[in-house]
Amino acid sequence: MGTIRVDKQRVKVLMAIRGIDNYQDLATKTGMHYNNLLRMVNTGRFSVDSLEQLANALSVNPIDLIVTPGYPDPNLEPLARILAAA
Repeated sequence: MGTIRVDKQRVKVLMAIRGIDNYQDLATKTGMHYNNLLRMVNTGRFSVDSLEQLANALSVNPIDLIVTPGYPDPNLEPLARILAAA
């Protein structure tokens, strides 16, 4: 089984929906340092605090940003529609 991680594709889709053009703008909105944000998005590794900052900046529930490889995705129909439209 895999590790819980932030899903880069979900972050990118939500950034587009929220009109956030790049990771620098997202870092500013989260209050995180740009390099820390990039590390989280690129590796998927996160602290609870950084996940909360990211979720708040994107106006979503933190669960909407994570995946658990080896397990089926939760039945999140609204998010599934957003991802399908991307």
